[in-house]
Amino acid sequence: MRLVFENMYCPWDVLVSPEDVAQAFRENELANVGFILDFGHSLVAGRRPEHYVEALGGRIWHTHIHQSDGKYDVHRSLDANCDYGPALKGLVTANPDVALLIELPPRSLDEYLAGLPILKQWLA
Repeated sequence: MRLVFENMYCPWDVLVSPEDVAQAFRENELANVGFILDFGHSLVAGRRPEHYVEALGGRIWHTHIHQSDGKYDVHRSLDANCDYGPALKGLVTANPDVALLIELPPRSLDEYLAGLPILKQWLA
């Protein structure tokens, strides 16, 4: 069995900063525990996704990739205005088996498909 934790944002005070998450892993030898990096949550918490990648590297097993307005976890579609390239390239280097999930509310298939070329561009 594998267990994962996901980064959050205030008002939740647990697992908000990359440093807090990295410290939790350093203090606990839990081989079957990994991390979900939610890109939108990181922006609402005032952190860049690449800071989590730098702190956690291969412990990130899964992602939730979507845009946020920085204030609320609104799950907006991917577009060229948001550059997740540095975080994704570092993440795939640290863990080539990481799951990359475009996380959007159920609106339309076209919205998901529009994000694929953008995701590929960020990974190139």
